[in-house]
Amino acid sequence: ILGRADLVDAIRKNQIARALRIDKLTLVALEETLKLYRDRETASQSIPTLRMISQPYTSIRKKANRLFRLVKGLKTDRYRMELVDGFSKVGGGALPLQELPSRLLSLIPMRFSPQDMEKRLRSHFPPIIGRLEKERVLLDLRTIQEEEMKIVAQALRDLAFENTGEKEG
Repeated sequence: ILGRADLVDAIRKNQIARALRIDKLTLVALEETLKLYRDRETASQSIPTLRMISQPYTSIRKKANRLFRLVKGLKTDRYRMELVDGFSKVGGGALPLQELPSRLLSLIPMRFSPQDMEKRLRSHFPPIIGRLEKERVLLDLRTIQEEEMKIVAQALRDLAFENTGEKEG
């Protein structure tokens, strides 16, 4: 803490200062994160949020097409799927209202409500987090990592056939 000596001394003597003091592990984590930020390229590859924010639309579109190919043969009367253009909302921090162009997998429920569909996806293991908009559930491909594509595809298969006794085909 920097400042006038009498104020710094008063803060140091206050009992609450001990409870609010940063521990060594937090300090090390902060230091390592700040080291990553020194090199823009390293930061954008190592920090997931920065990687998602800096991802170009063309790569998101390609990823969306790959996911759609993984599930396009899925025949179900429970929901329809389509790829649509939309926006990712960065939210929070320095960019609370910033929107970035993205590609979305739109899930239009036909046998249950969008809220029920979202709940079922959130209850999947691991949970699949989408957003509700205009009576549909949207999965933003900006936020789905390459290694998660098969997990999302499996969740969509599970949603299509849960409790039906039917098999994919």
